[in-house]
Amino acid sequence: SSFSVKDSALPDRWDKNVGAYFITSRSIGFPANDELLAGSWNSTIFHCLITDTIRCSYCKWSKILKQSFNGNARIDNILYDASDNIWIGSTMGLRGVKADSIFFSPDSTKVGKDVYERLSSEIFDILETKDRLWVATQLGLVFLEKTGTWHAFVHPKGPGRKRCTSLCYDYKGRVWTG
Repeated sequence: SSFSVKDSALPDRWDKNVGAYFITSRSIGFPANDELLAGSWNSTIFHCLITDTIRCSYCKWSKILKQSFNGNARIDNILYDASDNIWIGSTMGLRGVKADSIFFSPDSTKVGKDVYERLSSEIFDILETKDRLWVATQLGLVFLEKTGTWHAFVHPKGPGRKRCTSLCYDYKGRVWTG
């Protein structure tokens, strides 16, 4: 009882046995109550309103996102941060969206070569903590400080430039990587 995100409006799919709507998508993010974003395989994101029915349409900024990724990215992560930014992780890197426009796309002159390479590789996970945004990538771990400065995580016992696929924040405030 699930359905896939397609290039058209999504049909209602209520499962009576479970009492839930099912959406099969690479990623889902929740901006507010009764809303969700569903990422697809072709650089497209759908905005869905959920009340007694589900109504979905392309996000207003989906076209510029698709152009930014050359239409070839699979959207794997969607995260809303405390500043109402939308962070989108894909097979072709990280993008930041706010107010219907892209405000962040990796640029080596602004983030440095090592961070640029990591943020332009496949993004596996995105996590916000009270003081940082963490990004798990094909080429290691990266974080953004609240000051706006990006850093490649470099530690003798850390992942270095190895693939980092998952992030978790525990009750003691520690970030765990996998």
